[in-house]
Amino acid sequence: MKKIFILTLFFLFISGNSQTYSFDFLTKYVSGEKAKQHETVMYFNTDDFSYYLKILRTPYDFTAYLFDENLMKIHQFNIIEQKNNSDITFVFQYKSSGKLTSNQKQYKNYQFVFNEISYMF
Repeated sequence: MKKIFILTLFFLFISGNSQTYSFDFLTKYVSGEKAKQHETVMYFNTDDFSYYLKILRTPYDFTAYLFDENLMKIHQFNIIEQKNNSDITFVFQYKSSGKLTSNQKQYKNYQFVFNEISYMF
């Protein structure tokens, strides 16, 4: 009985201290020279720009950074891509967390406006 009580308290503690992030807007960039291009994908929540997810893919690395400006934290993850038939799954492996410094707060006091550009030929 004592073990069940301890387990219940443990799970309540974990769920009470967990953070849920949701994203509804994606941007994608490819930059660099032809031989050294890297892809950056950013996920934002348009209701709350205080947190965002930045995913970087180079020929050598596949990494994600979760920036949380309310908690002043940055979390780093290694991403493993798993292919199963026609499905692709991304597994985020936690690597580390650190304090977010003011110079890492890239999007503070910015307002994002996205417009579709029509080309006339």
